Amino acid sequence: MGKWEMVRLGDFVEQIRGVSYKPDDIADSDSVRHVPVLRAHNIQDTGITSDNLVYVNKKRVKQNQYIKSGDIIICASSGSKDLVGKAAQASNDMTASFGAFCKIVRPKNTIYAVYLKHFFASPKYRYVISELASGVNINNLRNEHIDELRVPFPPPAIQQKIADVLDCANSLIEKRKAQIAKLDLLIKSQFIEMFGDPVTNPMGWESVYLYECLSSIDSGKSIVCEQHKRKSNNPAILKLSAVTYGTYNPKENKELPYNAVIDERNEVFSGDLLITRKNTFDMVGMAAYVFTTPPKLFLPDLIFRLITRENCKKIYLWQFINHPSSRGGIKSLASGSAASMPNISKQRLMQHKILLPPLPLQTQFVDFVQANDKSKSEIQHSLDKLELLRKSLMQQYFC
Repeated sequence: MGKWEMVRLGDFVEQIRGVSYKPDDIADSDSVRHVPVLRAHNIQDTGITSDNLVYVNKKRVKQNQYIKSGDIIICASSGSKDLVGKAAQASNDMTASFGAFCKIVRPKNTIYAVYLKHFFASPKYRYVISELASGVNINNLRNEHIDELRVPFPPPAIQQKIADVLDCANSLIEKRKAQIAKLDLLIKSQFIEMFGDPVTNPMGWESVYLYECLSSIDSGKSIVCEQHKRKSNNPAILKLSAVTYGTYNPKENKELPYNAVIDERNEVFSGDLLITRKNTFDMVGMAAYVFTTPPKLFLPDLIFRLITRENCKKIYLWQFINHPSSRGGIKSLASGSAASMPNISKQRLMQHKILLPPLPLQTQFVDFVQANDKSKSEIQHSLDKLELLRKSLMQQYFC
């Protein structure tokens, strides 16, 4: 806000480089001689994770490279510009360090650490970093980039109040996300209760080829797009990430150029069942059901649309395809190397076998999922409002 002094961040923080190490310094697990080291993938919007840690000989770690409560861990170097600048705060002292592609911003006593955590999650911070990355083509965040950031600096009591307000908003947002996750788990649980495990087939359902359940498979088009999301309801092509995680996300799109030739038959509509035909090996063949969608979003060439016959409900097929027990069979359809991204052809997909329970039971499951989705939509609406409120507060506090 205008009444607060704008300070140079470098006057209030210390920056610490990450640990450099060689393959000989790494162990498979923690030990007396080794400590866990965080890397860029451990920096998440929700905080710091402990996934896929490496363990490095303590001789490589200086005393000031151990993570302390209040430290901001930043991805300082990456092949992806989207990752450069990503930040998360440590909530406690850790017997752990961080790798050479990361850095720590350590607040001094004169600036409230949790206030600074929220600044590094603010749209202003992300905008400045993205402008740096796009303007000079950098994939490395240097000390001067952080030092020269200008941060509003209210009195400590106001910093505390701002941090408390934003912490409250974040807590409510995480609760809504947890509620949505529980509803997703409820669907998976109901699937198992009604149909059993897709691999062991304890209920003895009929096994059929997918072509017996499909009338056709639609393909999208490969079109050179803009690099940004669409504005308003301008025509756009869905990105692979709109389907990759098993839930349809229309926000993952790229705007089409104004002069692009569009095949109207490729527009996505409510009730569509989409599946990725090309992706990483772990994610290829993931499906998403479209409950609702805004207009003028079109299929890319990397996503198929499955048109089912009357004997197979799309919502049942969606859950069958994405079930963990089914994933191995789906992934085995893909051909190609990991470097080129595995690809599933229409022909191989049509020859894939699925279990086909009686239609009345499928319909019962569909009714359950649709009722669940209604509850999920209400929670999602609340979540969207909370995220909009948080963004508005951050703009008020940090711009």
